[in-house]
Amino acid sequence: MLEKIEDDNLLEFDDRGNLKVGCHVCDLNDIIKKFSEEFPDSETRKSRMEQFKKFLKDLNANVKCIRKYLVNGGFTTNKENPCDVDFVIVLNENQISADENEFLNLLLEHVNKIRGPYKQLEREIEKQGRSKRELMETEFYKFGCDFYYLNRRDPHDEDYKLYLDQRNYWIKWWGHTRKNKITGIKYPKGFIDMKHNENILGELL
Repeated sequence: MLEKIEDDNLLEFDDRGNLKVGCHVCDLNDIIKKFSEEFPDSETRKSRMEQFKKFLKDLNANVKCIRKYLVNGGFTTNKENPCDVDFVIVLNENQISADENEFLNLLLEHVNKIRGPYKQLEREIEKQGRSKRELMETEFYKFGCDFYYLNRRDPHDEDYKLYLDQRNYWIKWWGHTRKNKITGIKYPKGFIDMKHNENILGELL
């Protein structure tokens, strides 16, 4: 498990433009200030944040067993114009209802469906050197969120080890960059642990 970041280093970037190594525990207000308001010249961050807030509002109205969100991706770096907000929703498994589970599965199915055409177009654009503005017309870009979800289980649960394996997968994956195309090296970095808070959502949305 990555160590939790102290307040003095919360949401600070390293020399590669990624969050400093560790688990940055913060709330939605911190994320808005750091990754939207501090990038006034960005063409995408404000709209990405609005889509993220819209997603959280819809999710909060339909799922009540949310524990927290692990946020990562280009949005949590110093990249000027990220295309989406990447995150994992952590749920309390013993509290989720059949209707909530169905809602999440349908939502994930939708995201998986619209992600494919976006990624294909992205590869074509990079190969042909075309403008990435074309991506803004895709359904995936307009949705603005790329997510998965993880069911948190208690230590006495028979599937607790499965939960630990899944949790450790995300921590390992998001605790490092992708391989550098030149050196082949993955560099350590941090990610965000955003606690679920219905009161903040109500105030902001």
